[in-house]
Amino acid sequence: MRADHEAELRIALTEGLVTRGEAERLRRRERASMHWLGRIAQRDPKLFVLWQLGVRPEAGS
Repeated sequence: MRADHEAELRIALTEGLVTRGEAERLRRRERASMHWLGRIAQRDPKLFVLWQLGVRPEAGS
């Protein structure tokens, strides 16, 4: 997921759709959202079927 997000931001920067500041803000928010999901996965590992199977976000300490 991270690589896709980075590629999309790079394309948007190249095409002039976002400024550098906006791209940095989007990167920070994506990271924050992954940490948020990681904390939820630690708190409630049975919330989603994939999490029950062991596929969980690693971030969120």
